[in-house]
Amino acid sequence: MNNETDKGEINLNLLFINIYKRKFLIILIMLISLIFGCFYIRSSTLLYQVYLEAHPVNSDALEINSNRSSGIFDMFRASAGSKSNSPLNKYVHLYHSDYISQELFKDQTFVKTIFSNQWDYNTNDWIAPESSFKLRTVNLFRKVLGLPSIINAPPNSQSLNGLIKRIKILRKSYGIKFLLETDNPKRGIFLITETHKITDRILKNRSLLESNEKIQFIKQQINLTNQSEHKQVLIKMLSSLQKQLIIASSDFPVAVEPVGNFIISSNPIKPKVDVILIFSLAFGFLIGVLFTIFTPVIKIGKIYL
Repeated sequence: MNNETDKGEINLNLLFINIYKRKFLIILIMLISLIFGCFYIRSSTLLYQVYLEAHPVNSDALEINSNRSSGIFDMFRASAGSKSNSPLNKYVHLYHSDYISQELFKDQTFVKTIFSNQWDYNTNDWIAPESSFKLRTVNLFRKVLGLPSIINAPPNSQSLNGLIKRIKILRKSYGIKFLLETDNPKRGIFLITETHKITDRILKNRSLLESNEKIQFIKQQINLTNQSEHKQVLIKMLSSLQKQLIIASSDFPVAVEPVGNFIISSNPIKPKVDVILIFSLAFGFLIGVLFTIFTPVIKIGKIYL
């Protein structure tokens, strides 16, 4: 038992002695790994963080205090009080929708600004996209798997939607927070702002249409009902809808209102230089130690073979 322990201790001591003897080789491998890490940092795109806070617009919900209500009143109460049907939720869902991307892509000035590096002002047309090494590699694997190749097409509404979906909308206690990681903060601010404008405008148009339809319907119900209690409830609903109509007709936002200015990170948030350098050194050290450990084993194996 002691002999086995002694042999284990001797092997462990020999292992550390072998690592110490080859310390310069390990240091060399660490330096090579560090060089690759520096090369990765230099070749990486610097990303900055852009964010903006926004508060929800306070709109009066339909308040019905009557103890007695018909199906019509229940319908309007559910429509006004449902969380999934609130202006804020409608805004968030619409912001990232394909419809918004399609509407924005109709604005050529906007599209040329967002995809400025892909527009040729001399020919007044999109620059023919080149197939990158990454895309060729991906398509090679897709071909092996029997999948259709990815076509590198000029910018379209789908590629614009991909950019818009990179804008994170985070729910906060005060409202929402727009957050975007981008290599061009100025263009990122432009993207967030213009997408917000068209989303708010579309919600306003929808709100105008819905409010007008509901107002006309409630006016008809007021003329038809003979019960004073129901008539009072309908009048309150009509008043609330008219307020919503005024908001939708004004220049004020209908769902969320940006507060303050955009904030841009002073330093790039990606790539994380310190993390990459530490990882490169640790990886180089691990490879160096493994190389030192397994080299004698390989030599002994060759002798026996």
